[in-house]
This record gives sequence, C-alpha cells and structure tokens, in this order.
Amino acid sequence: MTLNTVTASGVDRLIFGTGTRIIVSPKTKREIPSIYPLKTNTEEAGLPNTVCLVTDFPSPDEKLHINDQEIKLDNKAVLDNSSNDVWRYSAVIWDWDNPSKDLSCAGKYGEKSVQPENIMTEEITSTCISLTINERFSTNPSMNTMSISVLGLRILTAKAIIFNLIITMHLWSS
Repeated sequence: MTLNTVTASGVDRLIFGTGTRIIVSPKTKREIPSIYPLKTNTEEAGLPNTVCLVTDFPSPDEKLHINDQEIKLDNKAVLDNSSNDVWRYSAVIWDWDNPSKDLSCAGKYGEKSVQPENIMTEEITSTCISLTINERFSTNPSMNTMSISVLGLRILTAKAIIFNLIITMHLWSS
C-alpha cells in the first residue's frame, strides 16, 4: 500500500497535504561536533574577540555547553550540504553578554566532551597584497569591435521600429 501526501504541481514545486510535517535529518555519521576557535587579530568595541565554529553535529536538538553556558542550537543551526552529498549542521557561537571575553570553545555536546581543534599552529605575520589590475588583466582586442557592432544593430532595430510605427499611424489617420 502506498500513501501519497505530496502532489506535484508546476515547475519544481511540491504541495503538501494538510497536517503534513517535514522533518529534515542529515546523513552524518558523526556523534560529536568539531569545534574550531576563531580569533580576531584586532579588537573592536562591540565585536567578539573569539567565536566558536561548531560543525558536523548530527542534531540541533542536543544541548551544547561552552564555558559553563548552555546553548540551544535549534535557533542557531544552519544545515549545510557538502560536496559528497552529506548534510551537516553548523553554527557560530559567541558570548552575547560579554563579546570581548575570549571563549575556550571546549565543552560538552549532550553527554560527550568536545575539545576544540586547532586550525592554525603558527602565527601568520604576512599580509596578502592584491595585484594591480594592470599586471594580470588584459582585454580581447575584438571585444570592443563586437560591442560597437551590437550597439549599432540595436540602434538600427530601434530606428526601424520607430519608422514602422510612424508609417502605420500615418496610414491609419488617412
């Protein structure tokens, strides 16, 4: 026996019957999330110095405890699709009450202890300097010719349409 609760209508649209609930659950095999501390180089008033990037957690219904604070992930979680077609939840967390406080990002997810992972082992001292546009940008010489010819054809088409309208109005009036 097959029960259909979805009817297809239009292009790429599904219409659900009354009372239908959709529950999206990711296909992740991880039991605990990965936590990455992200620190700023310069301190600015009102902005957090440290945020915790929490990725790959299987359910936003579990509670996350960071720095002895209980964080509900259900309103902070974002569902992300990776390249291998696996859906994962992610969230960025910081201390709203005291943004200048540095978070340790260590905590508990459900009943399991979670330690932050280091993404950078050494301090970055160099700064990326962008190249000027003259060093890497060159135009195609035929591009200007094609642009001008397309503009000319558009003007010629507009003139033909206006001429046809004027002649039609003149014929109708006589």
